[in-house]
Amino acid sequence: MKISAQLKYFVKLGLPAILISFFLVAAAQIVFAQTPSRSIVISPPTIEHSLNPGESGEGVLKVTNNGNTDLTFAANVHDFIVEDKSGTPIILTDDTLSEKYSGASWVAVTPNTFVVPAGTTKEINYFLQVPADAAPGGRYAAAIYEPVDAIQVDGTGAGVNTQLGSLFYITVAGPVTERAEVSLFAAPGFSEYAPVSIVTEITNYSDLHVKPSGALVIKNMFGQEIARQDFSGGNIFPESTLQYVNTFFKDSGFKIGRYTAELSAVYGRDNNLPLDATLSFIIFPWKIALAATLVVAIIVIAVLLLRRKKNKKDNSTHTTTPPATPDN
Repeated sequence: MKISAQLKYFVKLGLPAILISFFLVAAAQIVFAQTPSRSIVISPPTIEHSLNPGESGEGVLKVTNNGNTDLTFAANVHDFIVEDKSGTPIILTDDTLSEKYSGASWVAVTPNTFVVPAGTTKEINYFLQVPADAAPGGRYAAAIYEPVDAIQVDGTGAGVNTQLGSLFYITVAGPVTERAEVSLFAAPGFSEYAPVSIVTEITNYSDLHVKPSGALVIKNMFGQEIARQDFSGGNIFPESTLQYVNTFFKDSGFKIGRYTAELSAVYGRDNNLPLDATLSFIIFPWKIALAATLVVAIIVIAVLLLRRKKNKKDNSTHTTTPPATPDN
C-alpha cells in the first residue's frame, strides 16, 4: 500500500512537472530556430587601382549572406576619410570631402538594389572612370551596401541598419609628394616582467595613401637578434596618422636585461622610401632581485654570526691558567 501511494503521488505531481519541462525546452528550441539572424561578408573589403588620367577600370564585388533570411540591399557610393589612429573609415555625405581626395563621382556599381537569398553570394559589378584632367595623387570612395529592411527588435525603439562596404583606393599617376615619418616609437623604459608592447605611429604627409612594410627586431645587450615581427598594416590615409602595436615576449618566460628595438620599414609607390627608428628598454624583476638579495644578506649575516660564536668558543677553550708562584 505504501508503494502504491508513492506512485500515485509521483503520477499526480512529478509526471506533469517533467512533461511541462520537456515542452518548455522544445518550445525554446523552436523559437530559437525561428529567430532571424544576419551574417554578411563583403569581398574584397578594399580595392586598389593605379590609373593614368582618362583611364578606366572595372571589377566584381561580392556580398555573401550567411544568415537564415533573405536580404535586400541598396548600393550607393560615397566618399570616406580616416581621422583616428586605428584607421577607421568615416563615410561622408555628398560634397563634404575635399576635391583633392574625393573619388565617389568616379565609381559606379550595378545593380543599385539587389536581393541576396540566405546562404548565397551575389556578385556586383563596379566601373571606375578617371577624368582626363584628374590631378596626380590619391582619390578615395566607398561602395556601401545597406539592408533595405530595418533590423527588427523587441520592445520600443527604432531598428538600425548595418552599413557595410568596400573601400576604393585610387592612385592617379603623375608627380606627387611622398613623405611619411615615424612620429612615435615608444615602449616602457623599464618593465618588471615581459611582455613588452612597442607602439609605433606613422604620419602620412603625402598626396596619396601609403602602406609601410618591413620588420621590427629586438636585440639583446650583446647585439644579438632574439625576436622579430613583420611590420605591416593597412593603408595610411593622407594627412592622417596610423598606430601600430607590436607585443614581444608573450610566451618567452623569464626575461632580464637591456634590449634594443629597431624598426626597419619602407613605403612609397616603389617601396624605396625608408622608415627607421630605434629605442632601448630594460626588463628587470626588481622584487625578485630584492627578495634574493635579502635572502643572501640573511645567509651571510648568519654565517658571520656563527663564525664569531665559534671563534669565541675556541678562544675560551684554549685559554690556560697562569702557573702558580712557588712558596718560599
